[in-house]
Amino acid sequence: MPDSLSALRASLEEGARRADALLENLQTLPDAFAAVMPTIGEDPDPAVTLAHLCGYDPRLPAAVRELRERLTGVAAALSNGAGAEAWLRRQLEQRGHPEAD
Repeated sequence: MPDSLSALRASLEEGARRADALLENLQTLPDAFAAVMPTIGEDPDPAVTLAHLCGYDPRLPAAVRELRERLTGVAAALSNGAGAEAWLRRQLEQRGHPEAD
């Protein structure tokens, strides 16, 4: 199981890196749009306007930040060597998952 936990941890860390990349991309959108829509800077809330123009929920950045934090938290818990298997088992037991046994 240690190899499986290591692979899981690596996958979680990759997900967190991708979340960071998405957040960075979302932060650059106002400048990119300003080049073709100079009046976007006059909007009272340009981030919301951009979210609607691009078809995503304005709460997406906050949700992605929360996801990144949770992914890194789980990855950190799985870094705890021998304690990683016990941590994973506890999480599964708390959720009544059949793999907890």
